[in-house]
Amino acid sequence: MVVSLLLSLLAGAALGIGSDSGGSIRQPAHNCGIAGLKPTRGLIPATGAFPIDGSGTFSLVASQGPMARFIEDLIYVLPIIAGPDGHDLNTFPAILQDPATVHLKSLRIAYYTGNGVAKPTEDIEETIRNAALALSEYVGNIKEDYPQISKDTHIALEELIFYCGDKGKWLLDRMQQMQVKEVAPPFQAILDRANQCEFSANEFHHRLLMLDQLKYAMANFMDAYDVIICPAATTPANFYPPKPSISSTKLDLALDLTYNLPYNITGWPAVVVRCGTSKEGLPIGVQVIAKAWREDIALAVAKKLEDIFGGWKPPHMMTF
Repeated sequence: MVVSLLLSLLAGAALGIGSDSGGSIRQPAHNCGIAGLKPTRGLIPATGAFPIDGSGTFSLVASQGPMARFIEDLIYVLPIIAGPDGHDLNTFPAILQDPATVHLKSLRIAYYTGNGVAKPTEDIEETIRNAALALSEYVGNIKEDYPQISKDTHIALEELIFYCGDKGKWLLDRMQQMQVKEVAPPFQAILDRANQCEFSANEFHHRLLMLDQLKYAMANFMDAYDVIICPAATTPANFYPPKPSISSTKLDLALDLTYNLPYNITGWPAVVVRCGTSKEGLPIGVQVIAKAWREDIALAVAKKLEDIFGGWKPPHMMTF
């Protein structure tokens, strides 16, 4: 308890709860070198989330989940926060299985360093390859493979979920509701993109069909595997606010979405755990995805990676 309290005082909170619609648990975990779990959609109630009416198209992709320093912390807290609470009626009474009982030698794993749409940095690609090589000793089978999703599909579904085809009106309405007075540059880029996005109700319906088609395609891909391992982002943590000298493409949120959003659409659990360090000394997380309701498998694989690579490391200025 004393050690846990000391860690909390020196390096932030021991535990946090986040909401992930396109990477908002996984990417912060990657950027900070901690562990984060986006559970199966519907496992954890959204009660208490702000804003309280944040559903709409986000209900198609959003999951609540824990963030902590180590995988063990995620394993400990998940049964406490999972399951119906009588308020969020979209929560399911799923039975959680114990990661400690997962037989790694039975697992079939697909891994990929690039998805054919957005290329990660060399540091991130190397970290994924190192993770795959390290796991090959412990799992039944590991193979380089990835679900084929076209750039056009990524863009169409990103626009459906985040921009809604109304030229950004819903975003502006939400900003007014939240009394936003100043817009940061990265969010202004989102508003600019939303302002270019306009489509009819018929097109909205067509894109919902496209979303379901992607789910079926992903399920077919996953028939051959139990786990997918891939990047959580295309770069390590970027400067904030963005520096003018850095290429805008490096900071394009849509590039990172191509590694995150498909697993929001399927609703599958995804864990991020630190497995590497960039040339600049920044943490690099690896994303571990399993099938729906198999948090135990995703957490077991992530725990093995954490055991191998060490996981979270305290900032350089901290000594214990």
